[in-house]
Amino acid sequence: MSVRAPVGALNWCDREIGIGRGVAAIRVISGADSRFIYRCMEALRVDLQSRGTGSTFQAVTVDDLLDFRVPNRSLDEQQRIADFLDDRVARIDQIIAARKTQVASVKQDRAAYLQGEFTAAAVGHGTARLGYLLSNLEQGWSPQADATPAEGGRWGVMRAGSVNGGFFRAGDNKALPEGLEPRTEYEIHGGDILMSRASGSPELIGSVAVVPQDVRPKLLLPDKLYRLTLLPGWSADFVVGMLRAHENRERIRLGISGAEGMANNLPSGVIRGLRVPQLSLRAQGEVVGRLAARQQADRNFEAGTTRSIELLTEYKQSLITAAVTGEFDVTTASTRIPGEQA
Repeated sequence: MSVRAPVGALNWCDREIGIGRGVAAIRVISGADSRFIYRCMEALRVDLQSRGTGSTFQAVTVDDLLDFRVPNRSLDEQQRIADFLDDRVARIDQIIAARKTQVASVKQDRAAYLQGEFTAAAVGHGTARLGYLLSNLEQGWSPQADATPAEGGRWGVMRAGSVNGGFFRAGDNKALPEGLEPRTEYEIHGGDILMSRASGSPELIGSVAVVPQDVRPKLLLPDKLYRLTLLPGWSADFVVGMLRAHENRERIRLGISGAEGMANNLPSGVIRGLRVPQLSLRAQGEVVGRLAARQQADRNFEAGTTRSIELLTEYKQSLITAAVTGEFDVTTASTRIPGEQA
């Protein structure tokens, strides 16, 4: 069991190991079932976490663990409850794993669909270097800023991760310190295309999004984001969609610079070399409409499936708690698991 940051994380030891001060090894004496004790600690973990102290990180002591109270059950009862929970929890975990696989599959299908749109447009009309479509490509300004987001009409500097996932998140900013004059030439406006230039995670570099038209004022472009300004005749939503296609993601991956262990960067030359299908503005709009419909359907599915996972996780916790505390008799409990195929 982890006894510091986070308190209460549990697992089984399956081999001889040495442990540090952040972990406690718990051994059960004869007359008790270790599986039952494990489930008790799962059920009552919140109570243990409430005992955590410390200014840097939460931690509990050996005395806290020794004072941990578990329900008084005979060995036969402990084994019966443990057998019941082993079966039910394994089945719930299987359903949760299947739901997570479905979400991952949707993301893969979406990537394939996006690349299909790119390929169909490119085959019919050819592609152009992104650099030929731009009137400006600039980085912003990153002064020392507060850790908290800007509120009450204050200026804020966007974080590099504010475009991760292809969506712009206005709240992902740092407040400009009082008294520091903003460089207003870097204020972000609706319709701007923003792309991540640097990150410790290579897969996040090149993340790109369109700023919504109703974005709040007084948000500034940081130096870890590029702003791409298009020439007339190009749809920002279309260009962003094409930049997220697998073909361009590969160009970005191969173009990332930076020493191992250091922050990775995306040179402006790599961005200018990305390819965009040369469609008419009307045809661009048709592609954008199809991509938006597909994205909305996927988001609805992902939201529903994620909520299902949350409910199953809550159900598992409540089931463990009810079983170990004796709220119901496991010998008469229903065998049905919500969401399990009949």
